[in-house]
Amino acid sequence: MKNIFFGVGDIEDSKKSIYVKAVVLIEDSTIADLDFDYNCSPSFSLILSKVCEKIKDLAQKSNLLDAIKISKKLIIKELIKKLGRKKVEERSIINLPIEAFHRAVGDYISRNEIKTIFPKNDKKVLVAMSGGVDSSVSALLLSRQGYEVIGSTMRLWDLPFDENDEYYSKSCCSLLGLWDARDVCRKLKLPHFTLDFRNIFKQNVVDYFINNYLLGKTPNPCIVCNKYIKFRALINIAKKLEASIIATGHYVSIEKDSSSNKFIIKRAKDKNKDQSYVFWTITQEQLSKIICPLGDYNKSEIREIAENNNLGVAKKTESQDICFIPDVNYGDFIEENLNIKIEPGPIVDLNNNILGQHRGFPFYTIGQRKGLGISYKKPLYVKKIIPDTNTLIVTNSKQLMGKELTTSNVNFIYLEKLEFEMKVRAKIRYRDKLEPALVVPISKDRVKVIFDKPKWAITPGQSVVFYEDDILIGGGIID
Repeated sequence: MKNIFFGVGDIEDSKKSIYVKAVVLIEDSTIADLDFDYNCSPSFSLILSKVCEKIKDLAQKSNLLDAIKISKKLIIKELIKKLGRKKVEERSIINLPIEAFHRAVGDYISRNEIKTIFPKNDKKVLVAMSGGVDSSVSALLLSRQGYEVIGSTMRLWDLPFDENDEYYSKSCCSLLGLWDARDVCRKLKLPHFTLDFRNIFKQNVVDYFINNYLLGKTPNPCIVCNKYIKFRALINIAKKLEASIIATGHYVSIEKDSSSNKFIIKRAKDKNKDQSYVFWTITQEQLSKIICPLGDYNKSEIREIAENNNLGVAKKTESQDICFIPDVNYGDFIEENLNIKIEPGPIVDLNNNILGQHRGFPFYTIGQRKGLGISYKKPLYVKKIIPDTNTLIVTNSKQLMGKELTTSNVNFIYLEKLEFEMKVRAKIRYRDKLEPALVVPISKDRVKVIFDKPKWAITPGQSVVFYEDDILIGGGIID
């Protein structure tokens, strides 16, 4: 019995008033049929029709892994052969039918009824690629090590399409990042999938982020993205592709300890780039399916490898902010997505004296000074957020120091649970310095952390993470 499924993908460029839709029919891992539908002004109609026609010629009747190697550069090359260089104008819109096609294939891959697609290969790896230099070099290194590499980019959040916007271009959620990843795969002769994870990203990451801000907390969305998206949903897709492992461009080392037969996570060689902090939620089962090839490299070495191999992303700047809010206006994002107006409220000191008025508590975090809009004889910082009364309590910097915290949803990487007190080094935010601390068990998933020296601005919602030397022990969410 033949296995026949379909996928649908579409894209819109509102500035040019172009809409393109692709419907792909896939039979036993082969493109059986492909149709496009588009709406545009007459001035774009000719070039769009030629692009759609060329994609159909290249994709139809092709094996899925060959068809998804179609990229903008390949289409331009083919069109120039047919029409001549001068007639291949408006190259920016060529990406639209290509993107619609790749989204249709991604829709097919993501469907629950699809179980397995390709033959199993223990050396097959699905690489998560953001379009940055780190994940691109990861794909290159693994390919050279003899792995059968499949590139993938997760479609997590649709930002308004604007190639010239400063914030948009820096976000790993942008189409520009996706297209860079696809171009790298084409150069390396690797297949590349666009995976539609928007629904689960909204449910598990964006909603979590918004709900925590409305509780007066400051969440780290990268932590939950790793837990639910990169290291759960992506592993599930890898199973469909019969890839035994996934890989990322994180600066971290994953090893198997010979004495305990368990996987351990170690800080990267490049301590300035180490990303082990965001790995504390990972389970042993997940670790058995993850490799991170950059753990033994410095960032400068990775850029050098990219340059030596003529990867177009070699000098690309890094994305630093939350990918789905590239302009960092968290309060505005919450208002827009919940269709609400955040109300202003009082700013008070420790004695409940009113000092001023704030814009609304979701616009603030513990330790924040900027944006309070009050003048005082000494600098003041947010010490506490009280959502029930929409109140900010502010104080001086010294009053933000604290030695103790409790944390929930604790996960230990290679321990079943913490039986006794444990001396560790810990930090309370990604860029924090590791400091000596004592971890005291409270219950199975809660502990108390007591630092030797006071820490500044302990923030509910952030993660506290524990280490023994360079080995990641675990972590939890600060209460």
